[in-house]
Amino acid sequence: MKDKKNTVIVLVVIIVVLVTIIVGLLLKNSKDNKDTNTTTIQNVATDDNATLNDNNIINTDMSFYSERYANLTQEEINTFINERTMDKISVAVREGSITNTGLVLDINDKNEIPYSYHTKYITIEKLENNEWKEVKTEENYKWLDKVYYSTRDGNLNLPIDWDDKYGILGQGHYKLDLGILQGDSSIKTVSVEFDIQ
Repeated sequence: MKDKKNTVIVLVVIIVVLVTIIVGLLLKNSKDNKDTNTTTIQNVATDDNATLNDNNIINTDMSFYSERYANLTQEEINTFINERTMDKISVAVREGSITNTGLVLDINDKNEIPYSYHTKYITIEKLENNEWKEVKTEENYKWLDKVYYSTRDGNLNLPIDWDDKYGILGQGHYKLDLGILQGDSSIKTVSVEFDIQ
């Protein structure tokens, strides 16, 4: 009986040691993967606390980010981010897309690592007596921030639906200001003008 008890104790000790070794190896591999000098799509396409796991990020094909930047170090990626410039962005209203509740912006971003485009940084102004005045927001509006990224060729078709924030816009000449979050967390604006008939 004593031999069986000793055998059970030895087996339990062996099992505990094996489990400890396996857990240690798994933790080491996990740490090694975090410490590598390469980056993933999450490092490249993150802006203003948005990650690619958020449910509000919209793009048809994000896989090229990981393919394009997989072998870059974080330092190289940061250099590309710091070299981004608004001069490499063009924005236009897509012809035929204007309604009294929204429109589509055609954006072309030629930066090596393009900006992300957040719908929360959109304001609309109306030209009244030769002066731009911000359109009054709806009471209790809830503006869902959606984050958009350009495709492989730098193009983005950005749908803007302002109905929740501004309601239905009447006839007039308007300006839409699209704020673009910079690497230093400041916001620079590009504007497009449009008419509602």
